[in-house]
Amino acid sequence: MPTLRIPKVWDYQRELIYAKTRFCYIAGGRRSGKSLASMFRQCLFAWESPNTNHWTIDQTHGEVSKWFRYALMLLPRDGVRKTDKTEKRIELANGSVWNFRSAEDPTKMRGSGLHSVVGHEVAYWPKESWTSLRPALSDYLGWAVLNSTPRGAKNWFTEEWNYANGWQDDGTWASSRRAFHWPTAINPTILPVEVEDARRTLPDATFRQEYLGEFVSDSGSLFHFPASAWAGRFELPQPNGRYVAGYDLAKKRDYTAWIILRVDTLPWRVVDCGRMQQIDYSSQLGVLASKFKQYKILVGLSDQYQEMVTEQLLERGVDVQTYPLSATSRATLLMNLAVAGEQNQLLIPGKDTQRQQEIDVLRSEVENFTPNVSRMGTVRYEAAHGHHDDYVFALAMAVEAGKRHAPLGSRESFAYLSVGGRGRRF
Repeated sequence: MPTLRIPKVWDYQRELIYAKTRFCYIAGGRRSGKSLASMFRQCLFAWESPNTNHWTIDQTHGEVSKWFRYALMLLPRDGVRKTDKTEKRIELANGSVWNFRSAEDPTKMRGSGLHSVVGHEVAYWPKESWTSLRPALSDYLGWAVLNSTPRGAKNWFTEEWNYANGWQDDGTWASSRRAFHWPTAINPTILPVEVEDARRTLPDATFRQEYLGEFVSDSGSLFHFPASAWAGRFELPQPNGRYVAGYDLAKKRDYTAWIILRVDTLPWRVVDCGRMQQIDYSSQLGVLASKFKQYKILVGLSDQYQEMVTEQLLERGVDVQTYPLSATSRATLLMNLAVAGEQNQLLIPGKDTQRQQEIDVLRSEVENFTPNVSRMGTVRYEAAHGHHDDYVFALAMAVEAGKRHAPLGSRESFAYLSVGGRGRRF
């Protein structure tokens, strides 16, 4: 056999690669090196163990293809006897077989006995994929490395990691377990300033999960506004005030909602809000145009799929614009709102004897807005079951409008993300 050369690894990765433990679980931040270390361990083992059988598994077929190509780059050409690009299968010169599969369909996790399994981002797998796969390791007492960025605090990977973390080693290979925890900063190639910038610009729960690799409770909202954020009050328009608005038009059972935000003060203040349901568009346009003119808003912002309404508001003399709402920009829009709220950059009415119902609805929407992760790992940003999200998107649009039209030259600044990945300071 030719010589296998593994790229440079760090000490913490080497500890996993050579760990004499059957089941290893890595809870890691993004870019912590957990996936590569897992691959290197499996590659070395397959190379040094003739006539053995190995699986590498990831969430989707696209990710599986990536690891298949990477394995071919690692292996010396004359150490590979045969490859099948369709089946994602590599047969080594020593008779070992390395397969690459997706966890999307649990029924395809069944197979012949395995000597090793590497699972990537397993917190986003269906639990059934692991329960179908686990028996395949029994024939040869095969080992497994399961790595993932955490996904909340209530899923099967969290349970397995916690069990391994409390494991008392009795020297028995069959039951041996070990839990590793690698935050992003453990990787020497990641600059500390990058981690600190993420800490500053991301919601606390998101930063702790994605960068610190922590199992953050997934019960509750994306938004965690402090109590002080709900100490504002409604205000009539002031001659020297600068106002922007965000609005979200009704879809099916939803409401049309608007938020008016004053942006010449710090923190920015929600001074007016409202909702409408089962009212024809002509009447809704009249209400929005009247409100926006009353506060002389600098701009009103809504998503780009409501161009007809935008055009009609423009015809009524209201300056409105659209926001390109896609899967990526939707997440950015909501993350910016989360950061603004957590960092005391927003003041929202909390009590008003005449309008308490609207305040309660607004607060309920904010506190029950929960990202929903699908079985395939995609994230949908929407209201929890039984709740609406009209006010949430209206508020997020208002914050985005404020970033575009807040007074320049202030010593105060708002840190936020942009759709293109670059921030600005006001």
